[in-house]
Amino acid sequence: LIIYYAGHGLLDLSDMKKLYLATGDTRDNGTKFTCISSDELKEPLMKCKAGNKIMILDCCFAAKAAGLQSDAASLGISYWGNTEGVYFLMSSDVDVPSRFDPKDSTIPTFFTQKLVQTISEGSDSGREIWTLDELFLVMKQKWDKSIAPEPINLTFKGIGGMPFCYNQYVL
Repeated sequence: LIIYYAGHGLLDLSDMKKLYLATGDTRDNGTKFTCISSDELKEPLMKCKAGNKIMILDCCFAAKAAGLQSDAASLGISYWGNTEGVYFLMSSDVDVPSRFDPKDSTIPTFFTQKLVQTISEGSDSGREIWTLDELFLVMKQKWDKSIAPEPINLTFKGIGGMPFCYNQYVL
């Protein structure tokens, strides 16, 4: 199972621990009622029978969806606890907005551009098939921190070593 979300990540001012994912119906004055709480994603993921679940989040404060409450240095603490087979690939840390080009809303965010570019072009890493962790590392190799915050990955019970995609450079 792969869930990919690119959009606005919003924080509830009354509870800064929660991340809300904006939808087409989201209103500025009703975050709790017109967005999808990242907490609401946890239960269906936990009940999903798929052995491996990948969540790719390209939004502000993305790491909050993984249950992190402080910066990426504290990755061991999350409300996902002993969850098996979940992998997060996130565009930003818990207190960091993601970046997009405000002059052209038709261009994907820097994170999505890099993810698509990495998968479609590959690299001379020598590996024909990339694991999730390898994809993440290759994606970060030429990351420009002056343009966008550094992405974060987080895995529960080690599915980062799972084969994910072909390295197009080798093919």
